[in-house]
Amino acid sequence: LAIFVGATDIPRDIDSGIILIYLTKPLRKSYYILGKYFGMVMICSIFFFVGEISIQIGHFINTSELYSFESFFRQLCLVSSFFPLVAMTCSISCIFPDFSAMIISVIYLIFAISLSSIPLLLEMLPQSLGIDSYVMFIYYFFPNFIFYFQSFEATSFVSVALLFYSFSISCIFLTMATWHFRNRDIS
Repeated sequence: LAIFVGATDIPRDIDSGIILIYLTKPLRKSYYILGKYFGMVMICSIFFFVGEISIQIGHFINTSELYSFESFFRQLCLVSSFFPLVAMTCSISCIFPDFSAMIISVIYLIFAISLSSIPLLLEMLPQSLGIDSYVMFIYYFFPNFIFYFQSFEATSFVSVALLFYSFSISCIFLTMATWHFRNRDIS
């Protein structure tokens, strides 16, 4: 949902020319990007919470008990995975047109998820090859979405670190989107 809504929203405003109306008001381009970003995060969060509530209700109907706080909080930590994904999609949609932004966002997401397994692959390779630093250099350019699905205690340092990770990666992508959007000819 984040990719399909996020990748089309900004290019559609540019293609239709409505962006010129938005930006003639005292609205900065960075505020426009942030408004689109938080709107997409809200849409994704609403869909997530509706799904989570229906899972809770279905589990209660079948077992007459609620999920533990630990599992519920772990599910809430998944919401923080939306932040870098939507920011990445916003950033890509500021650069590419409508349909190609969707394709590039999907490719980037698949590439980022597949690169998340690099540390495991490096453990299997012999240390004598000396490619560890080069491969890890590439690895750090892509957000690691696998972190959100690993098991951890809900009240641990890991949950705080995931929130900080989501915030920092989102800020990086939104800064790139704002910089590109400011330097782009919109007319």
